[in-house]
Amino acid sequence: MEDRLLPVNGLLGLVTPHDVNQPLLRDRGYDLAGLEVPVTVGAGKVVTDALLFNRERSVLLACEAKSGANVEPAQAAKYRELDAEAVVLAGNITLSSPVRPSVFPVYACQCEHIARIRRGLDEVELGCPIVGVCPDHILFDLPENTPEVLREAFPTSSLPLGGPPPRLIEFDQDSSATALTPAVRAQLVRALALRRQQVSVMWLAEEVAPYLTFYARAARQKLVKTVGEAARMIAQGDTSTFEYQGPTSNDGGFGFVRLLKTPEDNDPRGRTQAYQALARSSQGRRRRTRQHDPDQLDLLQELAQADDEDGTEEGEVTS
Repeated sequence: MEDRLLPVNGLLGLVTPHDVNQPLLRDRGYDLAGLEVPVTVGAGKVVTDALLFNRERSVLLACEAKSGANVEPAQAAKYRELDAEAVVLAGNITLSSPVRPSVFPVYACQCEHIARIRRGLDEVELGCPIVGVCPDHILFDLPENTPEVLREAFPTSSLPLGGPPPRLIEFDQDSSATALTPAVRAQLVRALALRRQQVSVMWLAEEVAPYLTFYARAARQKLVKTVGEAARMIAQGDTSTFEYQGPTSNDGGFGFVRLLKTPEDNDPRGRTQAYQALARSSQGRRRRTRQHDPDQLDLLQELAQADDEDGTEEGEVTS
């Protein structure tokens, strides 16, 4: 996972149940409503990194996740102008409570940047909560004039973590095709093991980015296109196994990958050794950097998992 994605993952951990860490905001009625949601304001448009919603109280938290220590004054000023009804429309949110909706900005950053983020927000007179994400705890910095509804959402100044912040979003629409390649390759190998003939780029995107459906349209399309570029790069590097087909009007405009003969078809040494060879071929190309990629999925683990599944599960995936 890229370091810049730590703050947004820390935020999502607060609304994610069944994790080793306490879902503080979910316990108080908040759920994820959207990612990268563009909202029109008087000064133009602001894209909220994460939109959280308390359905019972009709409270929206428009969250900006900062990868660094600097606040963009123009962007922060737009957060100050957010209108609840505009956010509801932008997020396609259904109100089920008679309570009039309200919206509050929230900034998230890494713990060491809280003080500088606070200074930047003070300069534009945006008094809002700051969520500081650390490896073993999360800090909540609230101004003195914080509304009571936000104090109820963030009732503590520090939340100990039972484990590191979750890696829920390992890549986003701004990630490079190279960063996505290991995960895309792992899903292609899994599809090979299940004897599928082809898979769509959209299917690959849904597998490598479980939060894909939460993204607003523009960000979602950009992420799917990057997955397609990663698939194209993989196919170009192994033309005997994969064949990439570019976007057409029949596949939603994203393309698909044909799965040719599996390694075990081509390799007389047997299934396990054949897939080991495929894994080694991909590792060999990256070995020159002598860096371990923590986002790399174990291809043989994917294969073993596929062996445990029904080979006919879900049938053939087509574009």
